[in-house]
This record gives sequence, C-alpha cells and structure tokens, in this order.
Amino acid sequence: AFGYLAQQMFPELITNPEGFVLVGMAAFFSSVAKVPIASTILITEMSASYGLIVPLIFASTIAYIGAQKGGIYRQQLEDRLESAAHRDHFLHDVLDNVKIRSAYDPIDNMPVLHRSDTTDKILEAFTDSETLVLPVKDKNEKLVGLISLFDVRSLINQEMMSVIIAADIMYPPKVLHLNDSFSKAFDLFLDTGFPEIPVLKPGSETEFVGTLSERNFLLTYEKCVREGVDKRETTHYGI
Repeated sequence: AFGYLAQQMFPELITNPEGFVLVGMAAFFSSVAKVPIASTILITEMSASYGLIVPLIFASTIAYIGAQKGGIYRQQLEDRLESAAHRDHFLHDVLDNVKIRSAYDPIDNMPVLHRSDTTDKILEAFTDSETLVLPVKDKNEKLVGLISLFDVRSLINQEMMSVIIAADIMYPPKVLHLNDSFSKAFDLFLDTGFPEIPVLKPGSETEFVGTLSERNFLLTYEKCVREGVDKRETTHYGI
C-alpha cells in the first residue's frame, strides 16, 4: 500500500512499488529478531538482485535501532558464549590461537635434577626452587623426565625413602614452548596431572624460561574467551 501510494505521488521516481514489500519484510524481521544484516542478505538472495541493497540497509538499520526494547525472542541470550550451539566454537578457538607466552610465569633459575639424585637432594632442590615441578637430566644433560613436588612429599617418612632416586619417581618429559598453543597445554595438564608445566627457552630442548600453572592457564583462558565474546557481540547481533 505504501509503495503504491508513493508511486502515485512520485510516478517518475517510484517505478516498482513491489520492492517496498521486500524492504518492509527486511525491516520487520530486523526489528523483531535483531538481525539487520541477515535480513538484508536474506532479501537480496530472495530477489536475486542487489538493486535494493541501499534501501534494505537503511530500512533494516532504522528498524533495528528503533526496536531495541522489543523482540520475538523473549529469552534471547546475551552473547554466543551463553549459547550451547556456539560455546564449543569459542572454546576451541581460544585453545588453538592463544599462545603459552601470554600466560607463563618467567623464572630466572630452575634447579635441575639428575637421574641418580637421592630423595634428600630432590627435596633440597625444591626448597630452593620457585616451581612445583623440576626437570631431570641424564649425564649428557639431556632432558629425560620431570618430578612433581607432590610426588616427593608422598615419600617423606616412608621406609624406602633413603633408597629412592630421581629415576624411580620421574615422569616422561612433557614440556611446552613459548609458541605452543593452549590446546597443547590443555592436553598436557590432563595427561600429567601436574599443577604446572615447564616452558622451554626458544630454540632449546634443555633450558627453561618458566612454567605455565593451571591457575594462569585458566585465568588467561577465561579472559580470552570473554574478550572474544565482546569482540563478536556486534557481529552476533548484526547477523
């Protein structure tokens, strides 16, 4: 009706009043569903033409801005993180793209144990250390394992404590590099059960620059997820 009225008033300017139907559809859906960009794309595909792209953009945007308090989705989620359909996408995106260098704790000195070190020497090393996990090397200074302080504590006051050496209680050397992703760190935390994972110096397989703790991993992970949601909220409500 509006299209035909406009054609009567401006016959030389309005030649296809039917186009107002499509623009009205886009504006209506933009306002009630909060999806101005999707509405524009949808109508463009339906009409198989870009001839209405400008009025579609203007009408959809105005309708979207003018209907902020209303909508057909009474329980529309605040962001994609709250949606079960999109949550996995965000979680995997963070795990794959965030690097260890953004969350590790630098350490100037990390004591090194050797395979033949006794329990007393291991405890002494942990006393001088800032970390909860220490590397174990062989006589050629090659990294051969890791020892967790929690495992050493469980041996205190046991009868066999005096005869146990580092080689008896060490784990395979699961370590990280600064450019490794959070995805690898996540796998190592699950695999080892360690409260922190040693981080190697770039280009080295024996020198450590720090550790990545579970706490820093979780805090950085949550921060990155939230930042990712904030950056995409415009896209979320715009599509």
